Amino acid sequence: MNFFVLYKNTLLMIFFRVLCAVLTATMAGYAFGRLHFKGRDFCFSLVLLQMMVPGQIFITPQYLSRLFSRYLGCSVYEYLTKFRLSKAKELLVSNRGRRIQDIAQDVGYTDASHFVVMFRKITGIAPSEFRRIN
Repeated sequence: MNFFVLYKNTLLMIFFRVLCAVLTATMAGYAFGRLHFKGRDFCFSLVLLQMMVPGQIFITPQYLSRLFSRYLGCSVYEYLTKFRLSKAKELLVSNRGRRIQDIAQDVGYTDASHFVVMFRKITGIAPSEFRRIN
């Protein structure tokens, strides 16, 4: 192969890598834009950090995820899920008049049934029971 073909292929690979990073960041931004809770910007920063920093410091996202798990004791997904559900608990207690579906959307769940399943999995009780008890 000649030099120009290799150069062209390298430029294409870089272009598509940057394009994928931008699209992923845009989708994460859209997802976090739907969330409404304190600390949203911090969580969004964590996700962006996990997506964008590895390319800058030459480590893989998998390794960064492993480091996150080692030092915080849970995966990024588990951390965000627990954080979202803790905000849901606060909203369930402080906003008793709001529907559970609305609270689910406030913390980023588009499907209320998925929210109920995740809430029950983490807390052991349904959101309506949690609201009644507290």
